[in-house]
Amino acid sequence: MINTLPPPQTEERAPSGTPHGRGNRAATSFVVLVACVVLAIVCVYLGIRIRATDTSLADVKAQLAQASLRADETQTNLDAAKAQSTALQAQLVSERSSEQSQLDQAKALSAAQQAQLVSAEGRQSDLQSQLDKAKAQSTALQEQFNRASQESSAYRTQLDQAKSQAADMQAQLAKAQAVLTRVHPLIVEARQLPLTATFEKSFWDQGFTLRINNPGTAALSLRITISGADQPRAERAVIEGGETLNLGRLPAGENVVIASDGFDPLKLTAR
Repeated sequence: MINTLPPPQTEERAPSGTPHGRGNRAATSFVVLVACVVLAIVCVYLGIRIRATDTSLADVKAQLAQASLRADETQTNLDAAKAQSTALQAQLVSERSSEQSQLDQAKALSAAQQAQLVSAEGRQSDLQSQLDKAKAQSTALQEQFNRASQESSAYRTQLDQAKSQAADMQAQLAKAQAVLTRVHPLIVEARQLPLTATFEKSFWDQGFTLRINNPGTAALSLRITISGADQPRAERAVIEGGETLNLGRLPAGENVVIASDGFDPLKLTAR
């Protein structure tokens, strides 16, 4: 700080030429000289102080710049540390989640293995039960086999007897077939109506006349059905032994069926 000197006081000058006046001028010059010296010292001091202040201010500015750089580096490092901390936090959360997932999977696997163990124990118990049942069934089957063996022996005896009976029945069947072979024509002949039937063409183109003759001695009751171009018609007749029944005016192609109880029907066609 510059100290302000008080303004010089104005003294009344003594008239020049007197010794008192010359002494006043010398004192005034001395005071002015002293004041100039003091002012010069103050100026030099202030200059030194200003230079020192400028130097100190430059140092402070340099330190401030370094501090600002260090602050920027620190902020950058802090940001990097924050980012790294965030990444580590996310990694920690991910690892915790992965570990929790693995723990859950391990718990689920353990529960599944426990369930499989319980199921295996249940299956083992079922298999043991089935084995016991199989043993019981095996024993029962062995008993059945023994009984079946005994029954098989009895069946073999019965089979031998049945074979013998079958052979006997086969021989009897052969005899019956031989008898049937001889009797069958007689049966067939016995089933035939004991009649003779012939068609004779009528004169003057009046169709055919069917002559039915009973060569036997017993009377026959007949059911005669005629069908063809006209409406089918049926009639009954009785032929005494040795007599003949005539059916006239039968068109060509007319079908005649003669039936009697106990005999096969006789089918004829007028032609």
